[in-house]
Amino acid sequence: MATIKKGIVKVGEIDFRWSVFRQPTWATARHDKLSLLGVAILVEHPEPSRRDLLLEFDIDPTRHGDMPQHQRFRITDGRLVEAIESAMSAGWDAESRGKRFVYEAGTLQPR
Repeated sequence: MATIKKGIVKVGEIDFRWSVFRQPTWATARHDKLSLLGVAILVEHPEPSRRDLLLEFDIDPTRHGDMPQHQRFRITDGRLVEAIESAMSAGWDAESRGKRFVYEAGTLQPR
């Protein structure tokens, strides 16, 4: 079974395109300390030159030890719509222009 890495989700009257921007991985933070970066989903407006949204989901680092890249995540359309609506409430305006809006979308559970 293939993992879907892009699609379309309807929020209100707009069909947003989404795609996996980043899979879970470890990254070096300050003072050479490792930190866990979760799944990131890029949400784009169907019209070109609009402001993109980057949804960053945290993951539970205790699952599968220290190998987040071996975990599989499934984001349902409902969870994606909820995260997009929350980003809109936090100030993301899909009709505006400007740099990408980054929104911390909460924790995502592996399947």
